[in-house]
Amino acid sequence: MAFIRTKTIKGRKYFYLVENKRIGKKVVQKVLRYLGSAEGLADLALKSRGKKIKNDR
Repeated sequence: MAFIRTKTIKGRKYFYLVENKRIGKKVVQKVLRYLGSAEGLADLALKSRGKKIKNDR
């Protein structure tokens, strides 16, 4: 089963699609895809709705 993992690196959030697989007696996690940063995903979501983004930084 795949799930989304959030990592915070230097105060910024990044998202990854991760899958768990059992190999023998161990469970191994594999990153299937990098999804992007929180800012990038928010920009993409708002652009797809045709809205402009206001950065709070």
